[in-house]
Amino acid sequence: MALFDAVRVRSTPITEAAGYAGAEGVVFGVTTVSITGVDVIGEVEDDAAINVDFEGRLPAAWFQPSLVEVIGAPAASITVGKARMSREDGGEWIELRRPWWRFW
Repeated sequence: MALFDAVRVRSTPITEAAGYAGAEGVVFGVTTVSITGVDVIGEVEDDAAINVDFEGRLPAAWFQPSLVEVIGAPAASITVGKARMSREDGGEWIELRRPWWRFW
């Protein structure tokens, strides 16, 4: 699971009680729970939690990683400073290099 993966919250008694069972969203972060102290839906495993944004349909929330399943890794590209990165269909990020003759 990586940033910006499309995910679905698994249907369990915990996620149903919280109102998130079956909801689809996008991974916006990963955190170490003992450092950040975020509220996590589910049991904290390996001191990690996944933040999922539901694009306004539900409030974003932190989940136990095993309660979230990947349903897609959309292709994307970003630019940070002078570096350009592209995310392939498989989910890997690769750096896009400019041709040696291009100066701008």
